[in-house]
Amino acid sequence: MASKTQNKDKETEMKEKNTIDETGVLEPEVIEPEILASSNPKITISKFQRAEDDIKILIRARYPIIYVLSDEKEKNVLQIVYDICRKGTTSNKYQKKLFLWDISRGIVEQTVDGPQIEYKSVSDQADDPINALDFIIAQNKDIDAIYVLCEFHHYLPDPNVQRKLRLFSEHTTNSEKKILILLSTKNDGMPNSGKAIPSELENIVHIYEWPYPDGLHIEKTLKDNIIPTLNHRFKEANPPIPQMNFVEKDMKKLVNACKGMTVYQIENATTKCAIVHKTLIPQTISLEKKQIIQRSGLCDYVEPDQKLSDIGGLANLKRWLKNRQNILSDEAFDFGCDLPNGVLMIGPWGSGKSSAAKAVIHEWGLPGIRIDAAKIYNMYVGDSEQRTRKILKLAESISPCVLWFDEVENLLAGGDSGVSDGGTSSRVIGIISTWMSEHEGMVFCIFTANDISKNPPKLFRKGRLDEIFIVDLPVSEEREEIYKIHIKKRLEKQNRLHLLDKIDTVTIAAKSYNFSGAEIEAAVNAAVIQCFNDGQRDLETKDILKAVKDTIPLSCTMREKITHLREWQKGRAVLASDFQPEEIKDIKEFVSVASGQHIEL
Repeated sequence: MASKTQNKDKETEMKEKNTIDETGVLEPEVIEPEILASSNPKITISKFQRAEDDIKILIRARYPIIYVLSDEKEKNVLQIVYDICRKGTTSNKYQKKLFLWDISRGIVEQTVDGPQIEYKSVSDQADDPINALDFIIAQNKDIDAIYVLCEFHHYLPDPNVQRKLRLFSEHTTNSEKKILILLSTKNDGMPNSGKAIPSELENIVHIYEWPYPDGLHIEKTLKDNIIPTLNHRFKEANPPIPQMNFVEKDMKKLVNACKGMTVYQIENATTKCAIVHKTLIPQTISLEKKQIIQRSGLCDYVEPDQKLSDIGGLANLKRWLKNRQNILSDEAFDFGCDLPNGVLMIGPWGSGKSSAAKAVIHEWGLPGIRIDAAKIYNMYVGDSEQRTRKILKLAESISPCVLWFDEVENLLAGGDSGVSDGGTSSRVIGIISTWMSEHEGMVFCIFTANDISKNPPKLFRKGRLDEIFIVDLPVSEEREEIYKIHIKKRLEKQNRLHLLDKIDTVTIAAKSYNFSGAEIEAAVNAAVIQCFNDGQRDLETKDILKAVKDTIPLSCTMREKITHLREWQKGRAVLASDFQPEEIKDIKEFVSVASGQHIEL
């Protein structure tokens, strides 16, 4: 008797399940390979593939309005949606029709005739958003279809459009099978609000941000599409061009160079590189990121030509940076080494902090982004926070990269309390500090500052940054090294490098007490200019000594300030140099020296 009851319950359950299937409101659960991959950590799928699965799940769940934000080519996203419609979300039984709307064509149905995608006009009358929505709402409720409205963000603030969308959502939720997908680019939000949709639509619209291709998808795109296509063109060229074949190490460099770009941008960058070099070179492809950074208008792309060897002194900092560079490898990661987070360099003006930051970008071979406080802060409420998020998101998308916060005390001028600016700086600090703890990808942050005694310590704690260095004024041995670097650079241009040994850099270094690296470079430049004006004669020791005599370094005029910074930095940071800093001379003593009493020319 119990067995009959159980069988009857099973039959009832199956009938109810079939009834639900026929309405199309809920499709049966089918475990697919993609879903298995996402639930099994041993099977890895790309973010791109996961995004396709997410859209498929949203369609299966009958979300009435899905707002997709994507910087990919519209054609590529539409092809993915079409494949879902053609194959069905779970099986061919659940195939769907696909209709498109834009302001220029009205509503068309996407069909496929062989390998080419074609469009069949459905309604020429739906040439504005209101007519288009009226047409969609009036369609047969039994038609299982997806309607994609392209660049519809322009019309969302219209109250009439908002009302039509609410009506569509209510009808679809009750009994209909239609689904609406709004397709726009990522940067098309509500002005100065950081919001993608008006508040009135928040409860009925599901926002989905399409990801940039990750390493897995980029590698698959390169191997399956881009490289075979380029090799085919090389083979057909006259004369034929050698075929490209990349080992695993070189392929990883190519993948890193392409990160942060859309598939469309990767195709363009690789094609351009192939035309110029007849192969794919990571450094050339990575230069395309300069366009991405410049288009944002929020930060600058850094193209340094300096090396760490071009900077005198700072031996401890150089060793630290070299050690961190060595762990930027798979071997170090497999050994258990964490990727470097960042570094803070504090010191007087002109001591070489910016030069060190540029040298890191050059030596590590990574794209460099410099953040300017003037480009972040804006008069509109909430806009500064939105810009900060965009910059951090940009850095994360093009990682591995170096993110350089130059003169960070200007960026955080309001302090942690934010009393002077209505809390804006406090919120910006919170966004940056949270991101530094939670961001993905290898983004090495470099903070340079002259004085952070008034800035919040939470931004620079261990875990967010790896180390804090004091980049102080160079001592005599370091000044001699800096003089040799700058003199050698200019003598090489003159083809007079043999004069280097004749210049007494030891004496010059001793006479330029408390000079910064920038002031040393300026003294050498002034001496070279004088030699040029004297008939392009040879550079001599006395020329540089005269330039030193005519200079009163900033350390003397800012003696109290630098002394205060040194006191504050004790026990809080590590010296970038192997030497203890020299005492700052009083300005009266220095003026006496500079007047010529102790300098013999």
